[in-house]
Amino acid sequence: MRKHYVEKLVGMMADTNLDAVLVCPSEELKFFAGFSPMMCERFQGLFIKKDGTCFYICNLLYGDEIRESFHHEVPVYTWFDGDGMTNVVGKILEEQGLKGAVVGVNSSAQAFNVLEIADKCGLEFHNAK
Repeated sequence: MRKHYVEKLVGMMADTNLDAVLVCPSEELKFFAGFSPMMCERFQGLFIKKDGTCFYICNLLYGDEIRESFHHEVPVYTWFDGDGMTNVVGKILEEQGLKGAVVGVNSSAQAFNVLEIADKCGLEFHNAK
């Protein structure tokens, strides 16, 4: 993780009503994390919370690769297709204190995933490009 960039983003969040920012695979993720996995239709992304803590959510297929890419510095949560993405993501968001949160998203967040998470998990998403 490029912590000084994360700290800069956290400082910017202090002036907004955002509780977190979701950075999906993109050049923006590469900027913060130093890598960006291949984007696919399965939901994945880095959540950067306003308190400076981070966590990543991805499909079980990519869990080991993501953990290694983060050098085990960032908690990585996984979900399995058979479990239903929003069921697992909802539990993770609640555990992370983001139930009902306002979350900014970057430009590569896929609308069908974000809309489903907003609907099923009670999040409010805003453009954070």
